[in-house]
Amino acid sequence: FMQLDFLGMISASCVDERLAVYSNHVLVTSLIPVAIAALIVLIWLGRLACAGRGTPEKDAARGEVTTQHASALLLLSYLVLPSTSMTQFRGLNCFPFESEHDYLRVDTSVWCDEESDEYSTLLKTDIPLIILYQSIPFIWAALLISQRHRLNPGYKNEQAGRRKRDRDPRIAPLRFLFEDNRVDRWSYDVFDMWRRI
Repeated sequence: FMQLDFLGMISASCVDERLAVYSNHVLVTSLIPVAIAALIVLIWLGRLACAGRGTPEKDAARGEVTTQHASALLLLSYLVLPSTSMTQFRGLNCFPFESEHDYLRVDTSVWCDEESDEYSTLLKTDIPLIILYQSIPFIWAALLISQRHRLNPGYKNEQAGRRKRDRDPRIAPLRFLFEDNRVDRWSYDVFDMWRRI
């Protein structure tokens, strides 16, 4: 999996003093994949415009372009979800200290109380991003469930089912979510991702 927590590898204050605040760290780590996804969408729109319309060849090219970019978006989400989620959840991990107050484990200068401006800012930043990122496996599940009859064609022979599934262009963008699994275990990677998170 991709580790986009590059600020965790070095002292964040060496890069910029504002990044030493954990809420900014969460924000930067979470928004980098969003920016990459936006770039993929912009490139997709540009390629669609260049592909044109009207002929079967152009329509096939548009379909291939859409498949490539949908695959790229899903793969990006698959690669960054565990490490980004871990960074986000660390923003909620407080522990009691000798002073009988709770402090953020990753940044003990942050007092875990809503009276603390830093902690309030962290919660306002972190919780919406957690909701956004934790919706990704639900989106995968919905996409897979909508294609379940194509993912498991119902053949008794595993190889015949795999051949039919692998030749179906309508499920090509989802391939990385199921290609290593048996046809009757097409949803495994969604549950495995929740386990990893």
